[in-house]
Amino acid sequence: MADVNRFSRFLKIFHGRAEGFRDGKVEGKIEVAENLLLAGLAPADIVRATGLPAAEIEQLIPGA
Repeated sequence: MADVNRFSRFLKIFHGRAEGFRDGKVEGKIEVAENLLLAGLAPADIVRATGLPAAEIEQLIPGA
């Protein structure tokens, strides 16, 4: 039974770290997208470069 509890705790920790990694990856892509917008790239090009959805890019455009 102790092994099952230990394994269950391991899975929860692993899942939490994986989720944090994904969140960090998305945040990094958003930061890159913001910089590309500031550099004057078209939103469609940023979608292709980052893999972020077009709606996400549109939200980053000031006044959009």
